[in-house]
Amino acid sequence: MEVRITFRSEVFIKGETLADCAKQWEQMELFSDEANQHEACQIELVSVEDAETYKDMLSEFNKV
Repeated sequence: MEVRITFRSEVFIKGETLADCAKQWEQMELFSDEANQHEACQIELVSVEDAETYKDMLSEFNKV
């Protein structure tokens, strides 16, 4: 049996620039090794916002 579980969580990342934050995001281990072996590392970014102003930065983040 195989089931697909979809969930949403929030992560706050601090950095000097948006590029710093994007680099930290790329290196973040979101799932365990076992989950990664089962291809569970496919994620969809729903939003990227400035934590203080709530400015939408998703398109800029994806370009970095």
